[in-house]
Amino acid sequence: MKICDIVQSFTARSGGIRTYIHAKQRYLRDLGGHEHVLIMPGAADRTRREHGTTVHEVASPYIPGYRPYRFNVRLDKVARLLAMERPHVIELANPYVMPWAAFHHRRQHPCVVVGYYHADFPEAYVAAPVASVWGQAAGRAAGWLAERYARKVYTSCEFTVTASPSYRRRLDEIGVDRVHEVPLGVDLELFHPRRRDPSVWSRFFPEAPDGPVLAYIGRLDREKQVEVLVEAQRQIPDGVGARLFMMGEGPLRPALQDRAANDPRLAVQTFEADREVVADLLAAADLYVTAGPYETFGLSVLEAQASGLPVVGVDAGALPDRVPSGFGALVAAGDAAAMAAAIVEQLACDPRSRGLAARNWVEREFGWDHVFDRLLELYRDPSPRCRSGDLSLAYATATGTRDR
Repeated sequence: MKICDIVQSFTARSGGIRTYIHAKQRYLRDLGGHEHVLIMPGAADRTRREHGTTVHEVASPYIPGYRPYRFNVRLDKVARLLAMERPHVIELANPYVMPWAAFHHRRQHPCVVVGYYHADFPEAYVAAPVASVWGQAAGRAAGWLAERYARKVYTSCEFTVTASPSYRRRLDEIGVDRVHEVPLGVDLELFHPRRRDPSVWSRFFPEAPDGPVLAYIGRLDREKQVEVLVEAQRQIPDGVGARLFMMGEGPLRPALQDRAANDPRLAVQTFEADREVVADLLAAADLYVTAGPYETFGLSVLEAQASGLPVVGVDAGALPDRVPSGFGALVAAGDAAAMAAAIVEQLACDPRSRGLAARNWVEREFGWDHVFDRLLELYRDPSPRCRSGDLSLAYATATGTRDR
C-alpha cells in the first residue's frame, strides 16, 4: 500500500503533527510492505529520501508573523505530485487548501482520502483570532463560516480520524459523520522516569534550582496562552521556590526571553530538535504545565506523563481526556490565579507518586504500534465508512489491488 501524507504547514520545529509523521515513518519502515510519501512546504521544490519516506517539498512562503512556518498554497504542484505518485491512501493533516488537490486527484485516480482533525481550526485559528481583533460578534460569525467549511471538507473524505473523545464530539457538533477516534502514542523507551537528573537545570537557570521546576515544551504563541503560565508562576509564593522552564519556537519567544533575562525564576529556550534532550528535560522536571485550551490530543502532555510527571492544565480541549483524576489538576482556561493555586497544591501532594501513576496509565494505553495497527486497519477496510459510490473500488484502492 502507498500512503501519502499532505501537510500544509510543517517544519523541523513543528510539534505534534511532526511527531506523528515521524512515528508513522518509523512504523511503516519497520513493518515493511508499504510505501510512504510526504508532501510538505519548503524553501524550494525538491524531492529527497528521508527515513524510508519519499519527501516532496513544495516551495512555499512564510506565514506572516510565524516564521519559520511556511504555508503551501500550490494546488497545481500538489496535484502533479499526486498524479505521479498515485497513492492508495491520502491523509490530510490540515483542512485549509490541500484537500481540494486530493479530491481532484480522487476523481481521476480512485483512492481513499482520509481527513485527520489535528486541531479545532474553526475555533483556534478563525473564531478566536477574529474576535481578538474585531470583537466577539465577528468572531462568532467567522467561526460559523469556518465550521461550514470544515463540514464540507471532512464529509467529502471517506472518513475522518481524530485523537480525542472531546474532538470526536466536536466533529459531531459540526455535522461530520464517519469519524474514528484513534489516540496518538508516545515513545515509551525514550520518555521514561529513569532519565531523571535534576542537575541539568544548572545549564538554564542563573542559580541551580533548590525548589521544584515546572516545565512547558511547545509553541510559544497566544493560541497556547503561554502568558498565563508566566503569570501563574509569578503568583506562586516565593517560599515554594518554583521555577518555570519553557522551550519552543513562536512569535512570543523574544518577549519571553527578554522577561526571563530579568527574572531568575524563568528560563526560556528555543526549540530543541534532539528528542533525547527533550526527554532528559521532562524527566528532570517536577510538574508539567500547559494553558492552551485548543489541544485536540495533548501529545506533549502524554510525553510528560510517560516521563513520570503530573500535569496542571486547563479544563478545555482534549486535556480532560489526558489528565484523569489523580494524575494532576485542571483549571478554567485563562485563569492564572487558579493555575497558580493548583500548582502549589500539586507540589504539596507527592508529585512523584502521581507522576508514576500517570506513567503506568500511559504504558497500558498509548504505544505507537497499537496506534498505527488501528490506522492501517481503517486504511485497508474503509468500505463501511465510505463517503459514497463504489465500495468495492474503494476497498481495492486502499489495499493496492487495483490496476496501476
